[in-house]
Amino acid sequence: MKTRGVVVIALVMCIALTGVAIADQITSTYCQSGSCNIVQAGSKYDLTVGSVVTSADNKFVGADATSPVTLNYAINVKPYTIPGQGAFPAMGTVSAYVKAHIQEGRTSNNTSRNEDLTYIESSSASGIINVFTQIIAFQSVKVLP
Repeated sequence: MKTRGVVVIALVMCIALTGVAIADQITSTYCQSGSCNIVQAGSKYDLTVGSVVTSADNKFVGADATSPVTLNYAINVKPYTIPGQGAFPAMGTVSAYVKAHIQEGRTSNNTSRNEDLTYIESSSASGIINVFTQIIAFQSVKVLP
């Protein structure tokens, strides 16, 4: 019997799985005069057996506009180990993704958009999974005066 669940944001999660479907997502938004960056990272897994560790953190508030915004996300799926019985490979489906929409102005006091970049990347594995690791990191650039 499978159990399904959703995790909207998880800072640290470690679960030994026996038939669980879970989704993680973390979003970081940075908007300042002339720029607005939105970055999302997350994962989804539906496993009959396996061990999953996810971690997520972001920094979106700083002392001033020169402090960069960061987003970090990681997922690691590996075999489930039972002491004395050995390791059982993860079985099922896992995927991880990052989506970014970067909008920049020409200068810090210009509110018109000069750059508009959209980026999407995803990775997935299905079947018997010995290892699935995805590490995603984003850092905004320092805003110059």
